[in-house]
Amino acid sequence: MSYHHKRTTQEDMTLQFESCFESGNLFLAQKISDLEYNCLMQNDINSKGHTQWFYFRVHNTRKGHSVKFNILNYSKGDAMFNYGMKVAIYSEKKAESENIGWHRGGEDISYFKNNVRKDYVNAKFFYTATFTYTFEYDQDFVFFSYSYPYTMTDLRNDLEAIEADPVRSKYTSSSFLCKTLSGIDVPIVTITS
Repeated sequence: MSYHHKRTTQEDMTLQFESCFESGNLFLAQKISDLEYNCLMQNDINSKGHTQWFYFRVHNTRKGHSVKFNILNYSKGDAMFNYGMKVAIYSEKKAESENIGWHRGGEDISYFKNNVRKDYVNAKFFYTATFTYTFEYDQDFVFFSYSYPYTMTDLRNDLEAIEADPVRSKYTSSSFLCKTLSGIDVPIVTITS
């Protein structure tokens, strides 16, 4: 999901959503009010309609502004959000000014069955994960994710660093196990004594 950055005015409180980056996932964001947005995830890759992974960023934030995010199209009957798990959050300005990167956060987190039918034959419904976040900075880029993202680029960089390190490379060897359905090499790393 990509929106061109538009000029914002001081009065415009509409958040701008983006998920066109590596591992990003958000199909749709609908503004309910300045304080609430409904979101839909794309189905997880190579699944039959499973939805769990979300990863998107917002911009046009206002310090102290609390916004509720409702992710409406979960399919599981229960989630770790009901047992204390919080959303993974990354604020560019928090990372820059406080040296705090990805962290868990959000308030009023819950997960529940909603009234949207997924399957009329079996009477299955979708589930909603909802959380509220209070922005700490004006005009920040804030990322929200189900879990800490670890991208293919992260993996490749980590493997290159191991191979380039004279100590670690003595104890490791790497090759490729197979290819994914989309043709990406799946690495295998062997660690020896």
